[in-house]
Amino acid sequence: MAWDEAWGQLEPDHRAALVLVVQEGLSYEEAAEVFGVRPGTVASRVSRARMRLRQSLGEDAVGGSRAAGDGVPSGAGSCRPDGAPGGAQTRKEARP
Repeated sequence: MAWDEAWGQLEPDHRAALVLVVQEGLSYEEAAEVFGVRPGTVASRVSRARMRLRQSLGEDAVGGSRAAGDGVPSGAGSCRPDGAPGGAQTRKEARP
């Protein structure tokens, strides 16, 4: 399956959450304010979007094993926007 087709099959709210968190660099809390939902809801949407992309494209097509990140290609969010691995920690909390 092609990337565009897999991307188009995502639920619109999952796709939007992935864009805000991964591409735009918003924390889960910031994205939650945009959507008017709780941060955990944003985290779930991002997680489900990534999982669906892995299922649609296969592990190898989206970045390989989860040990090296979460399996989504770099540039599409292989880690949190601040560069730290997984979790719902905000960018501000991760800064030294």
